[in-house]
Amino acid sequence: LYVTQLDGMLALIERLIEQAPGASIFVVEADARFDFTKLPHTDRWDVRSYPPAMVAILRTEEVVA
Repeated sequence: LYVTQLDGMLALIERLIEQAPGASIFVVEADARFDFTKLPHTDRWDVRSYPPAMVAILRTEEVVA
């Protein structure tokens, strides 16, 4: 999807992040063709390389009551 439907995939990830409960964990896996800087909240992703895969991990903030 990140090759043929990038805009839709990024919009879906953004909606999921916005609606997820606090302390949710998101993982995005792709190969080197994907530009991980396009992910929403770019500075919060931990991007790791496991050739041939790349993995990005994001943990949403906890809601303190």
